[in-house]
Amino acid sequence: MSVPGNPVSTLTMALRWGDMDAYGHANNTVYF
Repeated sequence: MSVPGNPVSTLTMALRWGDMDAYGHANNTVYF
């Protein structure tokens, strides 16, 4: 069985300055 199209989902969200560390990584994230 094959999956049509691209099975990966992406979401672009705006981050506040305080949500990132010194390297630009997002902090306090939750993965579903």
